[in-house]
Amino acid sequence: MLIDNIPCAVATITPQYIVQDINNELARLTGVKREEACGKKCYDVFGFGEICPGCPVRGAQLTGTVCRNVKRGINRKDREIWIEQTAIPLLDSDDTVRQVVEIIYDITAKVQLEEQKNRLFIETVTALAELIDKRDSATGKHSLRVRDLAVALGREMGLAARELDELATAAILHDIGKIGIPENILNKPGRLTAEEYEIIKRHPVIGYNTLKNIHLLQNIAQHILHHHERYDGKGYPAGLQGEQIPLASRIICIADVYEALTADRVYRPRMDLKQALRVMWQEKGRMFDPVALDIFFRMLAQEDPRVGEALPEIVGQAAAGLTEDKQQ
Repeated sequence: MLIDNIPCAVATITPQYIVQDINNELARLTGVKREEACGKKCYDVFGFGEICPGCPVRGAQLTGTVCRNVKRGINRKDREIWIEQTAIPLLDSDDTVRQVVEIIYDITAKVQLEEQKNRLFIETVTALAELIDKRDSATGKHSLRVRDLAVALGREMGLAARELDELATAAILHDIGKIGIPENILNKPGRLTAEEYEIIKRHPVIGYNTLKNIHLLQNIAQHILHHHERYDGKGYPAGLQGEQIPLASRIICIADVYEALTADRVYRPRMDLKQALRVMWQEKGRMFDPVALDIFFRMLAQEDPRVGEALPEIVGQAAAGLTEDKQQ
């Protein structure tokens, strides 16, 4: 048959989803013989008994245009495979679809290679986090906790899965630039001098320069560069303001400060929870994105009743302070 001369897997399908024909390559790919497929619904033969989500054949019928999809789970007798589908509608003279030609490519090897790259990427990120940990054990644990807080806040703010993955990586690596800061400054138990503080402030740029040329980390490098910006524009290194600051950086800023305030550090013990909440509330709209901070506090209150009990008092005191300032 003519379609058997086509080197890729092909099926012809009616507007009623009936398989008219398949070629030898599709039979080889799926393990389904021509006589087993023809005359049956395509989703009964190659799917799971119902129209597949994102079905390109359906899309081609509805729009009269070429549609594509990638999916996993096409039936095969010995293994599961990933496929890329392209559905091409064939139109009658009145522009109604009389038949759809579906071309199918086996992209399993490509997907497996991508999964391997992702595993290596995760291993690399973990190794980098361990590198931070070796320089400063408090910082290493801090980064893990910041990641958990940042991802939880990002999820509450409705970030997509890919954005959450980037946020998680940026959060765990946000202090990677501290590999370029002398250990005697990182682990100094007392207050930093003005000169030492200026050295510490270099770490976002060092982190950015460390990661910016790694393809998978280019967006993440930007988030790391700006995690010490302030919402009021008085942060560093670029003095960005408001929504000029990447959302991931604004989220990491909140998680970073909260974790730092509520954990023991080499230079001070942890703050009382209410005191930490009060300090952060006072920086709403100054250091922190006010919308993100509201969501963060609401998230904390859902997890810890003490936060819910403390917030009305903190908000009330802040409001009273604003009233006094206006009267003076």
